Amino acid sequence: MDKGCCVINKRIMISMVITFVLVVLVIAQYRIFIGVYLGIFIGVFIGVLEWVTKYILPWLFLYWFVRAVKGWERKR
Repeated sequence: MDKGCCVINKRIMISMVITFVLVVLVIAQYRIFIGVYLGIFIGVFIGVLEWVTKYILPWLFLYWFVRAVKGWERKR
């Protein structure tokens, strides 16, 4: 009897659970370092996101707006 192509094998399921448990244990062991690096990463990410939204996105919006207006003018 065919169980289908999407049925997860028992060995694969067990290996996935073991891998998940090992990852959780490693993260728990190094949680202090991960917390510090995660805090630095979030701070840098927020700074970059703020800079991009202030200086880059308005110019991109203006560029595409001008292209759209020029395209509409050519169609007339």
